[in-house]
Amino acid sequence: MEENIINAGADFADALALLRDQSSFGMTPFVGNGLSLRAVIDSIQAERTYDPNHWQRMQQSLEEALALQDDLPLSSSLYRGMPGIAWAIQLCPPLLEKATSAQLLTELDEILVEGIVDARNPNLDLINGIAGIMIYAMRRNNFSGSSKVLWDSIESICVRSVREWLGLVPSKLEMHGTVFQNNLGVAHGMPGLLTVMVSAFRNGRISREAAALAIDGFEHLWTHSIKDENGYRLFPGTVGSSHSTRLAWCYGALGLVDAYINASSLEQANASRASDLVRGALHQLNSGRHRIMDASLCHGWAGAHFYFDVFSRFANFGEDLQYRCKSASALAGDEINHLNVGTASAPSYLRYSSGKTFKDSSFLSGTSGVLMAQATVASGAERTSWVELLGSFQPNGC
Repeated sequence: MEENIINAGADFADALALLRDQSSFGMTPFVGNGLSLRAVIDSIQAERTYDPNHWQRMQQSLEEALALQDDLPLSSSLYRGMPGIAWAIQLCPPLLEKATSAQLLTELDEILVEGIVDARNPNLDLINGIAGIMIYAMRRNNFSGSSKVLWDSIESICVRSVREWLGLVPSKLEMHGTVFQNNLGVAHGMPGLLTVMVSAFRNGRISREAAALAIDGFEHLWTHSIKDENGYRLFPGTVGSSHSTRLAWCYGALGLVDAYINASSLEQANASRASDLVRGALHQLNSGRHRIMDASLCHGWAGAHFYFDVFSRFANFGEDLQYRCKSASALAGDEINHLNVGTASAPSYLRYSSGKTFKDSSFLSGTSGVLMAQATVASGAERTSWVELLGSFQPNGC
């Protein structure tokens, strides 16, 4: 197994370059695990090497994605729909310069507005709903015309949804709240919407009043946190549960620490909450109670590797906590290496689900996300576009 372990100095971006050519990416157009994800890999290579050929390959991947999408129903999902493809288009300078791209983005804005206005109970989460649409919309360079109308519609639904959530007492929320309202994870629950609202305000896209409501949401969210038997602060997966989640981005402390760090840019009290949560996350990791079963970015070692590295740069944590986060990132990185079932030059990681393992190349659950996390940590980069897909728009100083 030793020959499969990637050393710390290895070029993970080269491993990504090999991965991008696999045939499975050509089966769907989407950013979750398809041609648009291949395009994101091309953008990483282009930014790393300054080789224009990578931009051309990215453009080709996205044009193929659009052709494939033409034969499919339109979906507003970031990961499995047109917003994710359009998000990736905005990373590709040669394609974005085309007039046809500007027209496509304008038409998509208009379609999304129509869907938001007509929906009685729209999906609000990051993976498939409004929060994911906001990630696409924050990439729009032209904050006028159709984009402005889209943001007006988004703000309206966000304000209405957060107010409704804040107005539900816990007992009523458990009994009568929606699945989304009861979900305390970043991927599928209110925390994802709240953190993207904060980022949208910092990006100049929503009003101060809407951002203040999001901060009220973070205050209310904290009332649903729990302490484990050792007194560490964590979150359950759903409202009313007394059991903390595993260590993960999707449902757990990694995503929530990131969200509270983001919220601290508008309300300093959230920095101490992030500090409490990261201590809980570190205890989960070091005590072996993390329940991590694979290498994935979503709920595996790659998520811990990446996020603890991010947390190690948050100045408000102080030197001791930053050092502990850095050490935790390194530990998680070692665990990833030992799960490689490929080779050092062409690594491969299996997804664990319901007691079984599966080959997976996807962003959240498979090898692509693992390698992106490893490449980013190894390079020391503080900003990288792919993390936007996780709803992560860290303020300066982290």
